[in-house]
Amino acid sequence: MGVPGLASQIHKYGSYTSIPQTKSRRNDRIAAVIDGPSLAHSLYRHGNYQSGKDGIVAQCDHRAIGKAAVAWLDRLRSYGFEIEGIYFDAALPAYKTQIRLDRMQGYVNRLINFKQNHDQISKSRQVPGFSHLDSRAYRALEKARDGLPPPPFLVFAVVEALLRSRYAERTWCVDGEADGYCAAAAEEAGGKKGGRGSVVFTNDSDLVLFNFQAEVKVALINEMKETGGPEGNRLELYQFDPAAFKVNGQAPDLVACAFYMKEQQGTLAEALRQSDLAELVSEEYAAFRDLYDIRRWSAKLNEQRARRQEGRDVLPMDSRISEPICQARSRHTRDDHLAMYLPVLFEDPTRSTAWKIGSSFREAAQMIILSASRATSLLEYRRSGIRTVPARVEKVSIQAIDKHLRNLEAFLGGCSAVALTGFERWRYLVMQLALQDMLEQDIALPAKNDIAEVLAGEPQRTWQLVHLSAQFQAQYYSVRMLQQVWRWWEGETSPDDQIVVSDRLKDVLEGLPVIVDFSSSSVSAGSDVSRIQWQQLADELLESLSLGSDTSMLEDGEDGDRDTAEVPDASMANNPFAALREST
Repeated sequence: MGVPGLASQIHKYGSYTSIPQTKSRRNDRIAAVIDGPSLAHSLYRHGNYQSGKDGIVAQCDHRAIGKAAVAWLDRLRSYGFEIEGIYFDAALPAYKTQIRLDRMQGYVNRLINFKQNHDQISKSRQVPGFSHLDSRAYRALEKARDGLPPPPFLVFAVVEALLRSRYAERTWCVDGEADGYCAAAAEEAGGKKGGRGSVVFTNDSDLVLFNFQAEVKVALINEMKETGGPEGNRLELYQFDPAAFKVNGQAPDLVACAFYMKEQQGTLAEALRQSDLAELVSEEYAAFRDLYDIRRWSAKLNEQRARRQEGRDVLPMDSRISEPICQARSRHTRDDHLAMYLPVLFEDPTRSTAWKIGSSFREAAQMIILSASRATSLLEYRRSGIRTVPARVEKVSIQAIDKHLRNLEAFLGGCSAVALTGFERWRYLVMQLALQDMLEQDIALPAKNDIAEVLAGEPQRTWQLVHLSAQFQAQYYSVRMLQQVWRWWEGETSPDDQIVVSDRLKDVLEGLPVIVDFSSSSVSAGSDVSRIQWQQLADELLESLSLGSDTSMLEDGEDGDRDTAEVPDASMANNPFAALREST
């Protein structure tokens, strides 16, 4: 949805309310509905959930922010709220395609800007007499750092944490934008007989536009704060009352005003002065108004609940993976292609995209999704150079998918066991798979020390480390994508229609750790492996690729920028995932 400028222009029409802590019973509580992505981003922006702060940028501490999300909900309950649902987007509507692409390109532009400013600082520090304290370049760098894209797996990690918590049954990944489902859930909870109404917690001003009939308030997560006093703690909320929204004593048609603001790039004051807003009859206006019809979203919410009861829910899937699946099973899909928007990684934008790594695993997942769709191809959007461009994957037969999976199995063949356990072993094995992919694609291999630092989850102090870490993440997430798509496919099809997956590949797909366990911050916080041991293991990795240990000269070669993935040849040796059955 989204109306430019709406949030700032309606802000003054909200009001503060103060709520004391309470031990009230469930029937006496206020229903709380949470916009999940708003919560995740707010926690990250306003909390201290980072690790490796002496690197070029700090890394997101996925485990800490997951715990913070659960603690946030617990605190909300201590103020007399009952958590009715936490809603996350599983797919966004087709009309948002250009908005998505513009946002991705904006993220790429911010990354490029940060790299340029960082390089300028690095050069300036070599000049005698340079002081970073009064340097304009340093201030520009900090501004660019603040504008960097959010961590690529932030929201997914919060979903994982909630699914492991007491709020698992209240956590939803919904087929559409989360705000419509939040509105429907709040309307239902707020209208219960004998209830105390409901509050939607969000940072999306669009929630004010819904035609609520029940007692529903909209509170801004970013402006929540706790205060203490002689009478105990209180929760301060800044909230709106959509049903009683007034401007200068009048109740305007906010949907009509918002449509005017969006179409004419006007202000709320200008919209209020339009005498013909009540006469709007265009198809565009009707479609816009329908977006905020609570009855429409209530029906969709009931459909979502029915799918969960039937075991056809999209949980537990990341939105970037579930989105093309939702497109595939939609009866309203008319395009000849599906779309997948990969997360924007923090990488070196002067080098070819880190998403080249792991492409064969992603391609297998995308072929499976296409097999369940009327579409003939899937467009995978990711950075290429300074632009966001699509790579096309064509629809193929089930037999061709089986062959591709057999090739992946060959890609996994022949690795010796390593003296590691648990998630550290997984990091080693994913790194080996990433290096094998680099070798196949003629991408320059990194130095031994860089491999060891990434495996150990150490701060990324150079751009070589930044890019290797992004390639490592791309490989992990590509395996995760195939894992989630395969699980979905198994639940959607009959045994006779199953795609053949070998036991070896199943070990990989079933054993892959979740983000909060696999992430660098988790390993660096509690690893029993020393830096010297990681270096020895990095040496073994390079030796397993028949390159020996003296590989520092292989770093930083130009590797081109291919936009299509190649299926690995079935004769490949080296299996980074041998012995997985003993490690999971």
